[in-house]
Amino acid sequence: MVHVRFLAFLILCALVGGGLLLWRSGGDPDLGDLAGVPAAVRESALARAVETALDLNARLRPYDIEVRGDDDVITLGGAVPNLELRSRAAELAGSVPGVSRVENELVVDPDLPEPRPEVERTSGERLDDWVLELRARLAFRLDRELEYTDIEVASYRGELTLAGEVRSASQRERALETARDLSGVEQVTDRLRVREAPLSGEPGDVARRLADSPALSERAIRVVTEEGRLVLQGEVASQAERELAEALARAAADRPVVNQLVVLP
Repeated sequence: MVHVRFLAFLILCALVGGGLLLWRSGGDPDLGDLAGVPAAVRESALARAVETALDLNARLRPYDIEVRGDDDVITLGGAVPNLELRSRAAELAGSVPGVSRVENELVVDPDLPEPRPEVERTSGERLDDWVLELRARLAFRLDRELEYTDIEVASYRGELTLAGEVRSASQRERALETARDLSGVEQVTDRLRVREAPLSGEPGDVARRLADSPALSERAIRVVTEEGRLVLQGEVASQAERELAEALARAAADRPVVNQLVVLP
């Protein structure tokens, strides 16, 4: 019976995920030229990927390791209890795709507690954790307020850890509430960060940000406000350009974005 339920869940994930992908791509496999994505957005995404890699390591997970990105260079800050963990953190950060160099500023603090040995999970527990991570990611993807966030999820014996960056405190609370409401979740650990200084969300600034993108510079995209939301209007050449415009607008504005761009036939 367990295997049957698990198979049904995988089929559901495949159907929903495939449907979302088809709906977004409009059948066009070309993801578009992402060269217009602001450097700050790329650096933030790379830093989040490194944070996730460190968080997935059971021995490093208990320590508050700060990760900063500067282009493709990652800087680690904070403290760990011994040199072995300091070296291991740098090794893991350097293995993340896109990282060219790691500046290891971690200090060794012998007063910090040594990591507790991880209790080995059974194969059933590992499977349950994997399924829980899938369900959490799917729940975020199906929530309009969380759909375009890059929340990283890790589960260990039903304890769900959320990491990464969100745009506002309300978005953070929504993510935590969504995670707590998932069946099978015993506890939720909050490692989400709220963006400290939101980028300008004025329509004119967002329109200029879109115009600065090489992929969108020739498109006449209008940005207006309606009931506190940013609305994108105009025409683009492909679904990929439509998605890129929305992603850039969301990165530049700490408010909801409504995409009314029309893809030309």
